[in-house]
Amino acid sequence: MLLTSNSVEKDAVNKVLIPKTKIDLDLNDKGCYIGLIENNIIVHLSGTSGVTSHDSIGRLVIEFISGNEFPKPKFVLMVGFCWGNPHNTTSGQTIIANTVYSLNSNVIKEGKQQFKPHIFQSKFQRDFLESDCLNGAMVSLETLIVDVNYRNNIIEQYPIILGGEMEGFSYIPTLTSKEIDWLIVKTVSDYADDDYTREFQKAAADKSALILPKLIKEIEYELEDYNTSISLNHLKNILRGEIISISRNEFAIESINDFLNDIIGPVVESKLQEYFYAIDETGDSTFVRCFCDLILEICQNSFKHGNSSEFKISFHSKTIILNDDGVDFDVSSIEGARGGAKAWKNAYDIFIQKELVRYSHSRENLHKFHLEEVKDFLTNLRENCSVRIKPGTIGNIYSRYQILEYNENCTSVYLKDKNNRMTSRRISILEEVKSILEKGITVYLSVQNEYEAVEYQNSLVDFSERLIIIYD
Repeated sequence: MLLTSNSVEKDAVNKVLIPKTKIDLDLNDKGCYIGLIENNIIVHLSGTSGVTSHDSIGRLVIEFISGNEFPKPKFVLMVGFCWGNPHNTTSGQTIIANTVYSLNSNVIKEGKQQFKPHIFQSKFQRDFLESDCLNGAMVSLETLIVDVNYRNNIIEQYPIILGGEMEGFSYIPTLTSKEIDWLIVKTVSDYADDDYTREFQKAAADKSALILPKLIKEIEYELEDYNTSISLNHLKNILRGEIISISRNEFAIESINDFLNDIIGPVVESKLQEYFYAIDETGDSTFVRCFCDLILEICQNSFKHGNSSEFKISFHSKTIILNDDGVDFDVSSIEGARGGAKAWKNAYDIFIQKELVRYSHSRENLHKFHLEEVKDFLTNLRENCSVRIKPGTIGNIYSRYQILEYNENCTSVYLKDKNNRMTSRRISILEEVKSILEKGITVYLSVQNEYEAVEYQNSLVDFSERLIIIYD
């Protein structure tokens, strides 16, 4: 989750949150967005500074994480600009703070203000992006400091600090109590002195936002089982939309193979998995692997040999479209023993020659794969009539024939068996699948291999007309 406290910071973060969609949380926020950074689902919540105002980011994030209606974020980053300690920083340096001194409590003693700090430390107690950023401590208090003497008083009491800001004190105690990891990522825009100016705030916010992809990638390695849920893929594909755009400036040409295989490849595979293509032993996995290979090889050839500056992959219900702005070539004419030629031959032998897929090159720089046999009704079935296993019911003697739940208005349902690793689970599920079939409902059963298919088919032989096996 990303937090910002003004329009300058909000605009900077939204530039790197691509693609993104604005969402309505029914909060007093200044805008909330959901999108992707480094293939991670990110929620960006924006408010105002401090904590006094009803739309302050401090109040908003506390409300977000305290209720049950919103998902709990894996970690929180406060992003934007801040003031710097002139002894420890220079203007334009980015600070990553994992320690915050909350200074909202103070006492006046002998005519001098003395702060009573509450110190909060993130679980992230290591340095991130050391070559680009300073890592350390910041102070946080609800005061816009434009006075060198006031600032110096703070620095004299806490000389190790890198700078200060106005939001963390309000929400970090709640994050800590909820065991949510956090960091403050802010770039120095001023020194909180008599020469205070807003002139460099935009540049500072932009710089903080631009390091987010690299920082988030590093944070991934700190968290166990982070971003591994298969159920997230469908949401990611919705956020990506129909088109994947790849620009030449995203990679070095000598590392294009690594970029396409490691970065673009998983995205393409995920999009291809949205199609139901085969109801036979070849399975959807063959379609996914075969066409992911072909698409990536075509893309590589487009940049390396066609001198393209941009390549687009568009996914539609029954068509995949590739287009670029380089030298035109016909995929079907590729010959030889290199990657592109072999990928085309595999796709041709398995799908195109059998008229399961049709390839067309009707005009320059446009390649279309027409998915003649895609089962689009199965996509709708999966979204609207999926069968769900009720947690805690398998093995419970009181839950016989109450293990599965589904929309009872559906005349056909979709059941995914791939995640069932234990025979005892499959036996329990099989009994209830039988009861569903007895109601006259057709069951589309997704299995991983022929062994699983045969097990269901032998046990439900009396319902073979309404039990449809899908290999995906």
